Amino acid sequence: ISSKNHIYGVRGRWDKEYFEPSPFVGHILKIKTAFPVSFYNEIEYRDRLESDYFRSSHTLTVVYPYGFFGEKAIRPFVANSTFMNVNSIEFEKNRIYFGYFLNLVKYNCMVYYIPKVYGDVGKEWDDTNKFGASVELKF
Repeated sequence: ISSKNHIYGVRGRWDKEYFEPSPFVGHILKIKTAFPVSFYNEIEYRDRLESDYFRSSHTLTVVYPYGFFGEKAIRPFVANSTFMNVNSIEFEKNRIYFGYFLNLVKYNCMVYYIPKVYGDVGKEWDDTNKFGASVELKF
C-alpha cells in the first residue's frame, strides 16, 4: 500500500519448509533529474524460525525516463540495496540489480534480476542469480 512518499505492506518469503511473513514500513525520496533518482529507506520485521529481528534497508534507484523503446509504461532501472540487522547492528548484504517498472492502470509492477550479492553474511536466502517481481497497489 502506498500513500505519497510512505509505503506499508507485508512481504512473504517462501522456502521449501518455511514461509516468512515480513511486515514493513518505508519512505521514498524522489529527485527529478535527467534520469530520475530515488532513495528508499525501510524498516522490516523478520519473523524467522530461529530468531526474529528488525532489519533496515536502503535502496538507491536510477530509472531510464524514456521507457523501453519509447513506451513510458515500461521503464528500465538499476538499483543498489544495502541491508542491516538492527538488533545486532551488523551489515547483512549489498546487492545490485536491474529490471523494469511496469505502470498499469491501478498497479505498479516491478520485474527484476539480481546477478550477484556482495558481502552476504546471512546466507539463509541466496539472492544471487534470482528473478523477482513485486506489485504495488495505487489508492
